[in-house]
Amino acid sequence: MSQTKTQLVGNVVGGAVFSGIVTATSFSGDGSNLTGISAGAEQTTTSGITTTAVTGIATFNSALYRSARARVQITQGSDYQISELHLVHDGTTASFVEPATIATGSLLGSFSVGITAGAYQLNVSMSSASSATVEAYLERLAV
Repeated sequence: MSQTKTQLVGNVVGGAVFSGIVTATSFSGDGSNLTGISAGAEQTTTSGITTTAVTGIATFNSALYRSARARVQITQGSDYQISELHLVHDGTTASFVEPATIATGSLLGSFSVGITAGAYQLNVSMSSASSATVEAYLERLAV
């Protein structure tokens, strides 16, 4: 069971400190002074992959994020593949599982992971060197 508590506070000016979940109906400014928050999701697109060599397709800061769920779509000509991967690390070793993959024909690529210079990297190795586009959407969870 979930409970939500709403309290109307009116207009707050200067120096207010809140904890917990705060819902706002409007914001002003560009957000450049916000601290302690970071985006948990990110989409990257890597176009023109024409090699079967390992190619990095997405990274995240391993000091900030412990784990992520990735959805990766590969387009190669009129062939398509979508994969879901669960990623985790212990600061030194990167690991992943691939609970779901489907393709319109043969699998177009396989995945690998690693940590280099504080960055968790998700890689693809294409099955063919024909030009491909890989889109990765990562939902990350903080350390």
